[in-house]
Amino acid sequence: MPTIFNYQQISQMLNTSIVPAIMGGDYTVNPDLSNIVDFGTAFDALKPEQVKSYLGDLITGVYRTIVDNRIYSPEKLPLYVSDKEYGGIMQSVKMEMYDTYDSDIYTLENGKVYGDVNKYFGDTLLNKVFTKATGFSIRKSVPREMYKKAFTTPADTAALIGYIERNINSTINRANSALEHNLLAAVGKYGKEIALVTKYNAMVNGASPVDPIFAAVTTATITGTDGANQVSLTKAGGKPAAVTSENCIYNPHFMKWAVMTIRNVVANMPFLNKKYNDGTVSTWLAPEDRTAVFNSLWLNAASVYEAPDMGIPVISTPFWNAQPDSPIPDLAGSTVCIDKIIAEQDDNNRNFVIGVVFDRTTCGYTDTPIPTDVAYNEAGKFYTYFIDSNRSYWFDTRNTAVAFTLN
Repeated sequence: MPTIFNYQQISQMLNTSIVPAIMGGDYTVNPDLSNIVDFGTAFDALKPEQVKSYLGDLITGVYRTIVDNRIYSPEKLPLYVSDKEYGGIMQSVKMEMYDTYDSDIYTLENGKVYGDVNKYFGDTLLNKVFTKATGFSIRKSVPREMYKKAFTTPADTAALIGYIERNINSTINRANSALEHNLLAAVGKYGKEIALVTKYNAMVNGASPVDPIFAAVTTATITGTDGANQVSLTKAGGKPAAVTSENCIYNPHFMKWAVMTIRNVVANMPFLNKKYNDGTVSTWLAPEDRTAVFNSLWLNAASVYEAPDMGIPVISTPFWNAQPDSPIPDLAGSTVCIDKIIAEQDDNNRNFVIGVVFDRTTCGYTDTPIPTDVAYNEAGKFYTYFIDSNRSYWFDTRNTAVAFTLN
C-alpha cells in the first residue's frame, strides 16, 4: 500500500535531502509548496550527472506524489431536477377541488325545474411563477508552461491539471450542497410546525397516575456526565414528567411517543386538506411524491430506544443550513433553520427542527452549465477558464410541507 504524504511532510523531506544541495542553504520549500515551481525549475536545469548524484538523497525521502482527487459529494438529497424538465422559469398552477351536490336524477318530479343551465361554473386557479436565479461563476488560470517546468514528465503535469478540474467540480458540488441545505431550511422554517415537546407536555400533565404505561415505572432521574442534562422520567405517583427541548432526547417515553406521533402525521398526509400547508389551497401528499429528511442527531438518539421507523423512507442530514462550529455537533446547534431563500425574509429563525416531510414539488433547483470561455495570455503563457452556471430554484408554500420540532 503506497505511503501518502501531506504538503508539509513533502516540504520537510525535500528540505532535509536534496533542496540544500541544489538551491543553497538559504532556500527552503514552503510548507504549502507554494514555491515548489522554483525548485522544479532548478531541478529541470541539472545536467544528467548532477541528477545521478542527487537521486540517492531524493529516493530515500519521496517515493511518489499522491494527488487528492476525491470529488466532494457529502449527501444525495432529492432536490435537484433536470433543467430540461423545469427550465429557468417554472409556473406552478393549483386549484381547489370541485364541490359535490346531491343528485336529483333518481327523484325527478313532474313540472319541476332542475339545474343551473345558464350559470357558468368556472375554475379558480392559483398561479405562481418562479424566476429565482442564483447563477455562479468560477475563474481559474492554468500556467501550463510553468507547470511543465515544475514536473519531470508530461504525465505529472497532466495529473495536476486534472486535479484542478476535479477540484472545480468539487467546488460546484459544495455550492449546490449549500443551496440544498438552504432549501431544506426553508421547508423547516415555513412548513406547518408540529411542536412535539409542547404537545407531549400537554398530554402528560393530564395523564392519570395509574396509566398502565407508567404505573410500573418507579421515579428515576438520569443525569448527564456534565450535570447539564438532568432528566426525570416520572413524577411522584408514577406520572410521566414533562420534558424540555434540550433534555427530551434522553427521555425514552418521549422519544417513543414522538416517533409514534410522526408516523401518525405521515399516515394522515395523503388525505386532501389544508392542514399541512399555508392554508391557501387544499392539497395532499401522494406516496410516490413524499420526501422526508430528518436530522441525523435526532435519528441517532431515537435509534437508542427503538428503530426510528417514521412510516416513510427517510434521508438524514447532520444540520440544515446552520452548521455548528463545534467538532461534536449538538442537537440545538444543528437544528436551526435560518431564512436564506424566501424573498420576504424576516429576522425570526425556527429552532429545534428535527425533521421535514414535504411534497416533491414544494422545492427544488436546476443547475445548467454555460459553455466555458477560455482566454490565453501570451506574455505569461497561461490560460484562464471562465466557468459559469445558470442555477434557479423554487419554493412553494402551497404544497404539503411539515416541520417536526422539539418546541
